Amino acid sequence: MAIKRGNTEDHKSLARGTRQWREAQNLEVPDCADLLGISDRHMEYLESGQRRASVDLLMRMANATRRGCIFDTSVC
Repeated sequence: MAIKRGNTEDHKSLARGTRQWREAQNLEVPDCADLLGISDRHMEYLESGQRRASVDLLMRMANATRRGCIFDTSVC
């Protein structure tokens, strides 16, 4: 019997949320990927739902927002 990992709807919601977060920061994919320390392709995979964001990556997104890196990358 196959074990289903995670909820598909949650996965889709996280992918949509990732894109919405990036767009709310007025960042293009390459700039956002650079800010988070991932490749452009990884960012695209996250937004399309082909990859799941790790807890570490979600924390980097939260920290970038909280520290204002989205507006001034010199503080990162």
